[in-house]
Amino acid sequence: MKFKEIDSKLKDLVRTERKITAEIISVINDIDRQKLFLDLGHSSMFNYLTLGIGYSASAAQRRIEAARFSRHVPEVGEKLK
Repeated sequence: MKFKEIDSKLKDLVRTERKITAEIISVINDIDRQKLFLDLGHSSMFNYLTLGIGYSASAAQRRIEAARFSRHVPEVGEKLK
């Protein structure tokens, strides 16, 4: 692959990654806000994301904080998109 093709591919992947990350944060926000993790058999959002989903502790905490912050500052959620 030529450099320009690789560069273009990476840029496309990063755009996709950002979109997916924004969607994940949005879904985490919904689950957290409605406390659906309880219905899924978990005592906390953190427990659900680490034990139920398989995120590392630090990855789970970052996503929870991003979801909660975006709930209180809606512009953040829009910027993620």
